[in-house]
Amino acid sequence: MNQYAITTVTPSTFEPVTRAEAKFQCAIEATENYWDADLTRLIATARELIESRTNRSIVGHTLKLSLPCFPCDVIKLPRGPVRSVTSVAYLDDDSASQTWSDTQYHVATSGLPGLLLPKSGYTWPSSAAGHPEAVNVTYAVGPATATDV
Repeated sequence: MNQYAITTVTPSTFEPVTRAEAKFQCAIEATENYWDADLTRLIATARELIESRTNRSIVGHTLKLSLPCFPCDVIKLPRGPVRSVTSVAYLDDDSASQTWSDTQYHVATSGLPGLLLPKSGYTWPSSAAGHPEAVNVTYAVGPATATDV
């Protein structure tokens, strides 16, 4: 898998640290609102930096991995841990959009990166050649809720 793109389909609705927790850590009174916007921005920036450097999601997101074709072996799903695969869409040989049935592929979520591969007895579908986004895997990563962080 040499060429791929990752885009965020649904960003997280929570951060791993609340503003109240940041205020406590910084010895800012809970009722003091002057620093709220800065703390909110800094919490998100710190989380994004950690996710970028570790290639892991520490909050829940939905991501889309775009590939020019199906690989010979497995699709590695970056920025895990992977919770689930929502869909595997692809352009067939006629450049028509198709969705690969989840009964024909297996998702390994226990390791990093997560893996997507055909189930025994199945092969990758045939996809359109020459299109940079012929295969699109949409998947959920990171903790599902703030209490799971």
